[in-house]
Amino acid sequence: MGTDNFLEIGSKHKICEDYTLIGDKYIIVSDGCSTSPMTDVGARILTISAATAIKRFLKQSMIPDYEQFAMTTLHTARGHINAMGLPEECLNATLLITFRIFDSYYTYVYGDGHVCIEYKSGKKVHWEYVYGKEDDPDSNAPFYLNYWFEPEKYIEQFGTDNLTVKSNGEKMNFPDNKGSLIYHDSKVITLATDGVESFLIPGQDKLDAVTAMNEFCSYKNYKGEFVQRRCKAALKKFGRTWENISHYDDIAVAAIYHDE
Repeated sequence: MGTDNFLEIGSKHKICEDYTLIGDKYIIVSDGCSTSPMTDVGARILTISAATAIKRFLKQSMIPDYEQFAMTTLHTARGHINAMGLPEECLNATLLITFRIFDSYYTYVYGDGHVCIEYKSGKKVHWEYVYGKEDDPDSNAPFYLNYWFEPEKYIEQFGTDNLTVKSNGEKMNFPDNKGSLIYHDSKVITLATDGVESFLIPGQDKLDAVTAMNEFCSYKNYKGEFVQRRCKAALKKFGRTWENISHYDDIAVAAIYHDE
């Protein structure tokens, strides 16, 4: 089993607002909201708080459910920002985690982002979580973990039913626990922030997310910094295929594999 991650600033950002952390049995990525104050700091605090929660649950051999993990992480993060005198809005950031316990993998998604699973059979499934209207890119408004204490604030601004979940590019219907995934036979799980959707091809449309994620997840092997190697190779391939292609948003990618 192993983990690795990759972080790259977007062309329109002066400070990277994404963050990622990995441990022996977990991976985390987060994407701070550009319109919120000090979101780069908030994304880091949220990620560190999530890592603290994971390690605590693993030490106790406990499996937190989707809501329990959310509340534990948010309580810890709010405590940190209050002690530091930071605005609550700095925690407006997405959070995607995967951890392994009792031979199973648990993936929780809070906000938007991407989850790619390669099963031991070789089958790959790419889950994409998108908030807002497909015909209006400016309507993107993820339900951040920071809204969990006061969901009415989100509903007043953005309404309900804003989430679209896609599997390999096709829309899916998830009645409950839209952000909770459990796997017992996965080989590698990759998490990514929505920066993988931000590649602009001059004179053409944006590079579609499925194509981008396929490249980011096409690992040759799992030795050492396998995610960094793969992501850097993907960026080079994009550059060779489309001249002057660029990604305007930050990108955070993390993966965990199990080879038994």
